[in-house]
Amino acid sequence: MGNSNNQESFKDYISLDPDKYIRLRLNDQIDWYDNKSAIMKNYYMFWKSVTFISGSFTPFLIAIGMCKWITGLLGVTVVISESVLSLCKYHDLWVGVS
Repeated sequence: MGNSNNQESFKDYISLDPDKYIRLRLNDQIDWYDNKSAIMKNYYMFWKSVTFISGSFTPFLIAIGMCKWITGLLGVTVVISESVLSLCKYHDLWVGVS
């Protein structure tokens, strides 16, 4: 019974002209990939910004004699944000999907 439904939907697509098939099937897939790519880009840009900002402030705060725990916290933030980028592969998903 499940196979007959799949075959019927496949037959419906066979009867379509190529332009209509592309409009109904392919454009939907392209839109999905575009949306996912935009989400992954936003994640990547956020975590990379956290890394750059934390990494650039760490030596500056050390130079002006800021508390050790604040500079240590920024160092830990750099490690955590780079770890998230490495584990989640947002850049690969952003570039690979688009």
